[in-house]
Amino acid sequence: MTGIDDELTFYSTCEDEIRAARSSVWLWAWVLNRVRSILPLLREAVGRGVRVTVFIRDGTDQA
Repeated sequence: MTGIDDELTFYSTCEDEIRAARSSVWLWAWVLNRVRSILPLLREAVGRGVRVTVFIRDGTDQA
């Protein structure tokens, strides 16, 4: 868990946290295209034995 970031700092902080993860990463994603940009880091985390869980809101979710 980190502090609050804005749209300018969020992904940098997120990338740092994924790189530092040792046991699990939980990610709630509303913009799938942005998640694609961090897929290599998520793959590296899985390679280190980190459990990665991503929740993606699909197009039918109007909430």
